[in-house]
Amino acid sequence: MRRILLSAFITSWTLAAPALADVAEVTIRGGGGNTATIEQTAGGSAFIEQVGAAGGVALIRQTGGGAAEIRQHGAGNHATLELQGAGNDATVLQDGAGNRAEARLSGSGNRLSARQTGDDNLLQATLDGSGVEADILQEGGANSALLELVGSGHSLDLFQSGGGNLAWVTQAGSSHAATLHQDGGGSLQLGQHGSGHRLDLAQSGGGNHAGIDQSGSGNGLTVRQNGGGNSLSFAQTGAGLGAVVEQSGGQALQVLQNNAMPLHISQNGMQLTPTPEAP
Repeated sequence: MRRILLSAFITSWTLAAPALADVAEVTIRGGGGNTATIEQTAGGSAFIEQVGAAGGVALIRQTGGGAAEIRQHGAGNHATLELQGAGNDATVLQDGAGNRAEARLSGSGNRLSARQTGDDNLLQATLDGSGVEADILQEGGANSALLELVGSGHSLDLFQSGGGNLAWVTQAGSSHAATLHQDGGGSLQLGQHGSGHRLDLAQSGGGNHAGIDQSGSGNGLTVRQNGGGNSLSFAQTGAGLGAVVEQSGGQALQVLQNNAMPLHISQNGMQLTPTPEAP
């Protein structure tokens, strides 16, 4: 199935021959409603670009594996990607104004790349399967990310700079890795549930807060907070756990460990040795 819904001025529109994988490309320039919808089955690739402000809104729904990309510049900026199958590659680029994006990928070997720069910046993504990669940059503006990764072998790289810097992340399954960086004051709520998870968090600027919950076996975390008014609260439950915490500037720390491995904490260069909770 292939369905394309277009509104506003179109400068290019390309469809491949039916015998090959479906290819759809749409470019919309100028103001107005700016709506583009592409739906494909049996794999393929889809590309939507909206330039010139106004309403925005773009939807790509695709099954069977392939690539999908949405680029939006200015004004309303809505974007939705729904991809099912193996080896999907999804990309969202939003520059300026309203900036909302939603992505849902299911299958194995999928990859999500999102770039939001300027203004309101909200991203919500659900990634389900194995070997999933997510690379997300939010720069300037309100900066909110709601991310859920379910399955095994996930890799998450999130960078937030300027503005609100809010992130809610959930990873469930096994062997997940998360690298998070918030610059300019940030708030993070993260839960990793399962086995073999790794978290590396860096927060810089004043007023940083992180709440972390790890449950399962073989999980570890490294947290670095730099600036005044930082706070960190984390709980680790399970076996074979480990944690490294470094805080500089004013800080508050709350720790709960059950059946944990050694914990290393440094506040303003002073080494602290808290007593883990007994099993």
